[in-house]
Amino acid sequence: MHKIFTLLIALGAGFFVMGGARAVTIKSFLVQKVLDEKVLVTDGVTQYMIEYGYGCYSQDFAAGDYMNVDTYYQPMAYDDIYVETYSGFKTCNITEVDDVDIKVYYLNSEIEDEDTVILLGIDEVPYLVEYGVGCLGMWRYVDEVIYVDVGAGYLDGISDNIYLPNGDDCRVWDAEEIEAAPVYVPSPVITPPTTLTCSQYGLNAYLSSSDNLCYCKSGFQWNTAGDMCVTVIVPTPPPKQEIPSVVSSDEFVESQLLKIVKSNDAMVSRLKGMILLQVEERGAAWYLHPVTLKRYYLKDGFTAYEMLRAFGLGVSELDYRAIENGDQKLKTKLKGRIILRAQAKGEAYYISPKDLSVTYLQNGDAAYQLMRNLSQGISNGDIYQIPAERFVPVK
Repeated sequence: MHKIFTLLIALGAGFFVMGGARAVTIKSFLVQKVLDEKVLVTDGVTQYMIEYGYGCYSQDFAAGDYMNVDTYYQPMAYDDIYVETYSGFKTCNITEVDDVDIKVYYLNSEIEDEDTVILLGIDEVPYLVEYGVGCLGMWRYVDEVIYVDVGAGYLDGISDNIYLPNGDDCRVWDAEEIEAAPVYVPSPVITPPTTLTCSQYGLNAYLSSSDNLCYCKSGFQWNTAGDMCVTVIVPTPPPKQEIPSVVSSDEFVESQLLKIVKSNDAMVSRLKGMILLQVEERGAAWYLHPVTLKRYYLKDGFTAYEMLRAFGLGVSELDYRAIENGDQKLKTKLKGRIILRAQAKGEAYYISPKDLSVTYLQNGDAAYQLMRNLSQGISNGDIYQIPAERFVPVK
C-alpha cells in the first residue's frame, strides 16, 4: 500500500465561506498516526506533529485520512482545523506544531529507576537511551513500538524527542549504540512493501526511511493505476467563454442579492447541494453549497472550473473506492459535494443529492453542462428565499 500527496491536493484546497465569516484557505495534510491529542501529518515532503485544542477529539482523525487546515503553506499555532462530521463541520485550533522526522523504534526493555530504555530500530541496532521528564509509565510500552523525532536524521540524543502512543512526549538526553540486545524488527506504522524496494514503480520512485513506504520524487505523481511515478500534470483551465447577456455576470449577481428576502431554512435544507435553474431568469444556474448553505452563480464553463477548485473536497483513494462500490453511508455524508481524487490527477465528481449518483466532471465545460443537466427548476419567488453569495475564485 502506498500513499502520496501531489501538487493537485491544492486543487481541492479552496476558499470556503463559513456562515458569513471571513474566507479561509484550506490545505489538506495526510494523517499518518494519531497519538491521543497529537496527530502526525505530512504534506508529502515534511512531517508535522500537531497538537490540537478544545473542539476536536482523537476519534475525529484516522491514519490514511486527510486533516484540513486553514493555512497558506504549513500548519502553524492558532491555525484552524476543520473536521467534517456526519452533521456538518466543526473546528478547533492548533495549539502547538513541530517539524519532525519520525522513526519507529521497538521498546525492548526498561532499566528501572534510571529513566533509561533499550530501543531497537528497523536496522536491528540496539540503543541505550536516557530520557527526560514527560514520558511517565514507560514500562507500559515494553514490547511495543514508540516514535522518535530524530533531529540529525539518526538517533544520537541531539535534538531527539520521544512520542508515546498515549500522546506523552519527552526529550532524549543521551543515546548510544550498544553491543547486543535481543534481536527484534519492529512493525512500522504502515506495513512496508515486502520487497523493501521501489524499483518496480520506476526510476522516479524512492523508499522513505521513516515509514518504509514508496513515494514519488518531487515533480512526479502516481498514475491512475497507482503502479508508476509519472510527471505531474497540472490541468490548464479552459479559455473563458462569454455568454451574450444584457448585463454582466457581476451586475446580474448584484441585482439578485438585492432581491433576497428572509431565508426559508426548511427549503434551504431540502435543496442543499443541488443545482438550481432559475427558469424566470433565462435559466440562470446556481450551486447551493451543502456546507455554506448559500447559492453561487454558475455562469459558464470557466466559472465551473473555478468552482471545482474552490469547492472541491479532496478524498483518499480508499474513500473513493468505497464511493465507487456503492457505500451508501459515505455517499449520503457527501451528497451534494464536489469531490476530487488527489491521487488520480485531481479527477472531479459530483454526488447528486437527488439519487446519490456519482457523475464525472471531466473539465470546466463538461462540468457546466452536466451540472445543468442535473439541475432542478425553481421560481423567482422560491429562489429569493435562499441566501446568495458572490463567488470569489481561488487566487
